[in-house]
Amino acid sequence: MKLEELKKEVWQANMELKRVGLSLSTWGNVSGIDRERELVVAKPDNIPYHELRVE
Repeated sequence: MKLEELKKEVWQANMELKRVGLSLSTWGNVSGIDRERELVVAKPDNIPYHELRVE
């Protein structure tokens, strides 16, 4: 999996947490891992969901 794809999947999962009400304010997050390429992607702490971007 490409890094950009992993970032997009993690972003989408975090947005879904917020959409369904499983996360309040900046609490809660989803991380992703690609063990084959040894990549980890995580939502940064204390960033409001409406400010999240795939970068």
